Order: sequence, then structure tokens, then C-alpha cells
Amino acid sequence: MIKQFWQTMTALAVLVTAVSGLSLMYLGLSNMSLTPATSYSEWTNLPVTFPSIWNILRPAASAGWLVTIVVLVLQILLTGGFYGTLIRTNTGQAASVNTFMSDALRSFGRLLTWNILWAAIFLLIAAVARSLPQAALLLTILAIIVRFVFLFAETALVGEGRVPMANALRTAAVTLLGRMMQMIPFGVIVIVLSGLAEKLFASFPLLRIPTVLAYALAMTWILHMIVARYIYYSNYQSSPISRD
Repeated sequence: MIKQFWQTMTALAVLVTAVSGLSLMYLGLSNMSLTPATSYSEWTNLPVTFPSIWNILRPAASAGWLVTIVVLVLQILLTGGFYGTLIRTNTGQAASVNTFMSDALRSFGRLLTWNILWAAIFLLIAAVARSLPQAALLLTILAIIVRFVFLFAETALVGEGRVPMANALRTAAVTLLGRMMQMIPFGVIVIVLSGLAEKLFASFPLLRIPTVLAYALAMTWILHMIVARYIYYSNYQSSPISRD
């Protein structure tokens, strides 16, 4: 079981490295415009989707809607397969390319809905903050708290296959609130890693490749630890397959 775990984690590390490398290559060849770093994107996003450059940077509006949609779809598919694989390996289940694709397709609708919902909340917060600058700090803090409460959301949405989406999110929130003090360090680490990676990428062009690769690999391990804690704290019993 230990050997299987490390084989799976190695495969995920290779995958996130490959995706990051291909993404950097594409950005270099296409000269795509990216959204500039802002305090709101750094501190309220708490990105826990598939570890890649697209967690810390986004295509600018000038890049066109097609590029944005393609990035969103690919990121969500990778997130579903990634979390499904982590859940399987943390519950002693076999993981493979086939199960990765199965988990990705099975959870796509839920993860898409969740990402769109949070993106809408984020845009609303950013708009209000621009109109009421004096409320920016308060809104930022509230956004961090709300997003942190749903730190287990992706894990629950992928793992709780036959449970309604609302119930899965409720389970994620209740589980987190019951273990809030133990999970605060993970939320802080995700925020710091993402903000630091975004700053380094924007400020030091020569460090972009090592920054993205180090960020993706570090987040792979952090997300494994988050998934493992959800499984333990929520008394998760069934494999993703048996819940489909």
C-alpha cells in the first residue's frame, strides 16, 4: 500500500510538472496577456484546484473568451481527476489513467458550478471594493473566511459522488468547522504559497520556470494532506467508485 501511494504521488508530480511545463511553453510562444497581480486575487482566491500556473495567473480579457473557457475547462477536468486520484490513494484504492479520466468527467459539472459560483462572488467583492475602498479590507477578510470554511469543498464534491451537491458542500463546511484550528495552518500555507508564487512570477522573469514548478509540486503535497484530513475527519468510508 505504501509503495502504491508513492507511485501515485510520483505520477501526480510528473503530471503537474508536465502541465506546468506545457503551460509555460504555450505562454512563451503565444505571448498571451495575463491579468496583473492584485491584492484581491492573491488574498481571497485561496486556490486549491489542480496545481498549475493557472492557479496564480489568469488570461487577460484581451486574450479572448475562447482561451479563458479552454483554460477553465481543462483546469476543472484536471482538478476532478487530481482529487479523485488523491482520494483513491488515501483510501487504499487503485488509481490509473482510466480512473483519473472517470473522476474528471464524473465531477466536472459540480466543480464547474462551484468555480463559477465562487468566481461570481469574487467579482462582486472586487466591484464593491472598487466602489467603497474603505470597505476593501473588511471584504477581503470576510472572503478569506468564507473560502476557508469551504477548504474541503473540492474534496467533498469529487468524493461524495451520489450525495447532492448542496449536501456535499455542507459536509465540507461542517467538517472544516469541527476541525478549524487544525486546518488554519493549511489555509495560511496555501495563501502564502500562492501569493509568493504570483509575486515572484511577476517580478523576476528569470525565476518563472523554477517558481511555477516549485509551486506546483509543493501544492501537490499540501493538497494531499488536505484530502487526507478530510477523509479522516469526516469518517469517509467508501471509495469514489462505490459512491457513483
